[in-house]
Amino acid sequence: MLEKTNAPLFPFGGSSNELEPRIARMEAQLSHSARDLDHLRQALQKQRDEQRTDFRLVFSAMAGCALGLAALIAKSAGWI
Repeated sequence: MLEKTNAPLFPFGGSSNELEPRIARMEAQLSHSARDLDHLRQALQKQRDEQRTDFRLVFSAMAGCALGLAALIAKSAGWI
């Protein structure tokens, strides 16, 4: 069975009237944090897209160099 205690309703002092502005500030902070997270998500998505494009460009350049070098070796060896 639970015992009754005389603990205050607001243990850190204050009253419900003092909590309203605090709660409003916390809600504002949360909305700003959510907005900042959305901006970060968009920036990360943009960076991923750029990395994908950069990878394709570098990979195609490497493949072209490898084919060119293979052709040069084949030509010098008299295979073609």
